[in-house]
Amino acid sequence: MGGINLNRNNRVLMLVLLILLFTATTTNAISITKNPKVDWLIERGFVTGDSGGFRLNDNITRAETTKMVVEVGGLGEDVEEFKYLDSMFNDITKNHWANGHINTAVINQLVNGYPDGTFNPSKNITYAEVIKMLVVVNGDIPDTSNYSGSV
Repeated sequence: MGGINLNRNNRVLMLVLLILLFTATTTNAISITKNPKVDWLIERGFVTGDSGGFRLNDNITRAETTKMVVEVGGLGEDVEEFKYLDSMFNDITKNHWANGHINTAVINQLVNGYPDGTFNPSKNITYAEVIKMLVVVNGDIPDTSNYSGSV
């Protein structure tokens, strides 16, 4: 990670800060070049943008969050190996930009999708889904007994 060695707790903290930045609704709080926290994330490749740029005021999707959790959680080295594997989800193709990250998240039990066999990569992520992923990537086992949604 560019010479900086962050322990797992610091990586999780950075991801939480990233999520807060992406969900902020004020336009003056987020700027690609004027926000050192966002710049730090961009410089290290945790946030890469797409054809529309960084879209910092947009909601964050399940695929985008999965990519960031995998990278910040120190699992990014597996992505290249897993990006050509068939997905267990019927709505993720081998050429989907996040296939490697999603496969890595599945293999590491960070996500499990929906009962109908989909992942819904473009769906906005919920707080419950983010929290579950952060708990698992931190090495803990979440209690989901009172949660009826999917992650």
